[in-house]
Amino acid sequence: KLELDARMGALGLLQQLPDSPPMNFELNYREGFRLLLPELSRLKNASQTLSAAVMLDLHRGDMTSATANLRAMVALDNRWDEPLLISQLVRISISAIAYNAQWEWLQATNATDDQLAALQRDWTELDFVHSMEKAVMMERAMAAKDLQVFRSSNTPPAYSGSWGSGWSSGSGDWLDDLKDGVLALRRKAGFQLWRASWSYTDELNQLKG
Repeated sequence: KLELDARMGALGLLQQLPDSPPMNFELNYREGFRLLLPELSRLKNASQTLSAAVMLDLHRGDMTSATANLRAMVALDNRWDEPLLISQLVRISISAIAYNAQWEWLQATNATDDQLAALQRDWTELDFVHSMEKAVMMERAMAAKDLQVFRSSNTPPAYSGSWGSGWSSGSGDWLDDLKDGVLALRRKAGFQLWRASWSYTDELNQLKG
């Protein structure tokens, strides 16, 4: 209770989401699979905070606040839609948290018709199918771009430290150093073969997927 009371300002801002424009974190999708997504954990944490607020509101018998917090949870998904598979999985997770909170909300006996209608509209607007389709298209484009980078570089960013890493810095044991050197050469040779040949099979399998 004390923690939620300390976050009343943040909860008030979140309650404005149903009437707010879509959220856009201006991601640079050209970074491909090296793209950082710090917003994911924060959005899920926000949904968990809202869920706890709904439980507290129900305990207090405050349906107005409980409805506002519940609608804010659904709005997190309705106002945020990144074309990435991991983002869509987080959206599904947030909707599950909202679903469980709404089940508790539905057990109350003092919900109004207007509150029920507002929640029904919110859930009706929620879309995962088209969002997931866009995410698959984006991931396909990102994979194609990364494959181009891998084929044009001896040390692709995703493999730095593994492919073409050369000899080790030395462990003091000549036999271990020799094994490390042989392993590094095998990795580098394997990558060159993959880049020239196997990468096209991998690309085809990725496109089929």
